[in-house]
Amino acid sequence: MIAPGASHESTLAGQFGSGLARLTGEAQQAQLPQRLAAVVLLHGSLRRDTLGQQLGRSIYDLPLTNQTTLLQHWADQVGQVVQQHKLHGLEMRLILGGTAQQPQSHCHHERVQVTLQADPEAWRGTGGVLRDALEDIDDEQFVLVAAGAQVLTQPLEKILTRLESAKADVAVLTHAKGRPASMYLIRRAAMKHLPTTGFVDFKEQGLRQMAAHCRVKHVSMSHPAGLFLRDGADYLTAVRELAGHSGHQPVGALVEDGASVAASAKLFDSVVLSGTKVEAGAVVVRSIIAPGCVIKANERVVDRLLLNPACRGKQETQRARGLRRLLA
Repeated sequence: MIAPGASHESTLAGQFGSGLARLTGEAQQAQLPQRLAAVVLLHGSLRRDTLGQQLGRSIYDLPLTNQTTLLQHWADQVGQVVQQHKLHGLEMRLILGGTAQQPQSHCHHERVQVTLQADPEAWRGTGGVLRDALEDIDDEQFVLVAAGAQVLTQPLEKILTRLESAKADVAVLTHAKGRPASMYLIRRAAMKHLPTTGFVDFKEQGLRQMAAHCRVKHVSMSHPAGLFLRDGADYLTAVRELAGHSGHQPVGALVEDGASVAASAKLFDSVVLSGTKVEAGAVVVRSIIAPGCVIKANERVVDRLLLNPACRGKQETQRARGLRRLLA
């Protein structure tokens, strides 16, 4: 449940100037869900998609449950928004940049249109990319912007309601300690205050520039809205959370279709991806096994991220940063 903590006027006003010109007008009276044009997921504009590269696939193709990939997880969440507000449909736009791999899996929701868009300008920054990508949207419409490389731990519909409560041109979601949650509700007209050329970092520059011309507010949450997938430990934690296992006791493994696991093999707190073979008597604990890997009979694999053979280079295995902290 999202805590009902009161929203407050963003300190951006004090930091960047008190003259906040209000863009909001009569159109603000309309119900926001009917003016929500799209959910925009940003990924990889500047950072390398390390986890995806190590596992030999887009992180959006990684399984979270036996039926759900990360891409499907987002589509399902957007679909709940559509159903809750009785919308005809809604676009989910995934903007990929940098070295991010394009997902190959398909997600299905009859009223969610999933579109993929490559970042055309490698050095526009997140603010510049957003401005360019939203030019086809009407000024009075809103977009919900989020970092795509995360698994939601709160329903997207409730997050949207929390952001809408700010009644702002730009609503910024933060956690209780003021840390940004990489989720924003933005009125398209506010984006016009960002430069049409050059590098624009959304958090460092874009919010500052928009706050000089329109209403920017923060709304807080007592608990994180999502789990970011930065490394193997984050991925394993997300799989545990979605399976309903938040405690410290070891649980079974997520075995993707297409993996071969012997009946006598023992798997705990691990993910075994398609194209992997785990032979009889093997023990796998707190590990991620990438396609093409073979765990020999009676072999013990603990706290490991076994790489796709094409990604190994000189190393046969790599200890995943922080995998031990999963049950610490």
